[in-house]
Amino acid sequence: MVRGNENPGLPAFGKKRKPKGWEGEPRRHMLARMGFKTVLPDGRRLDVSNFVARGFYDEPIHDEKYKGYTIEIWPDETPENPREWDNLGIMVYGHGRYILGDETFDTDRYEGWEDLKKHLIEDEGAIVILPLYLYDHSGITMNTTGFSCPWDSGQVGFIYVNKQQIDKIGPSDTSIEKLEKYLKSEVEQFDDYLTGRVYGYKVLDPDGVEIDSCWGFYGDYDESGLMDEVRAIVDNDIKMDEREQFKSRIRTKERRV
Repeated sequence: MVRGNENPGLPAFGKKRKPKGWEGEPRRHMLARMGFKTVLPDGRRLDVSNFVARGFYDEPIHDEKYKGYTIEIWPDETPENPREWDNLGIMVYGHGRYILGDETFDTDRYEGWEDLKKHLIEDEGAIVILPLYLYDHSGITMNTTGFSCPWDSGQVGFIYVNKQQIDKIGPSDTSIEKLEKYLKSEVEQFDDYLTGRVYGYKVLDPDGVEIDSCWGFYGDYDESGLMDEVRAIVDNDIKMDEREQFKSRIRTKERRV
């Protein structure tokens, strides 16, 4: 297997006879159908996930007033790919057009998904292993449970963890149930990246002056705790203003005395 960003380019599924066992290969991404080249002339693949669900915004997707301050939520248009972080799981995928994880494999070497799974367990020491499914239609999205549409979705690989990764990352809880939860969480975060569900915030004071901003929050901005964090920033700024006002009044009284 090779690292995804070093792969010279796998032939795309569907352009030759598929080995027995490979089923449900997703269709080409909309960018490819529109003429974007996903395989460069030298054979390297373009990470089209960088273009998925991205856009240029001239106004926030959400704003609200809080204690006289304005909170704005903006899409993060240059998010980090979470697969470049130190992850517990290893994503292995077989796709000739998209970079969908950490390592690629040659589909000709295995008879199907079960054969690949056997290899990961027996040769790579996979302790917990979950399938990876991709839905490819006007954007791409990934999960570990599959999608209802049989034409635009299918399995593209696995995510697994072995003893080497556990020793390297060092999770406190190494039960099978917890390891599985860790892997699902990593896939969900990668899906947030693929679907553009990465956000940032701006905080404007009552005079409209930006006092704080931060980017790189993955997942729903309301459910992830982002809004609670921003409101806490406003509360802290108000307390600081109150302290400064109090100190100013004390200094004024001292000068009068």
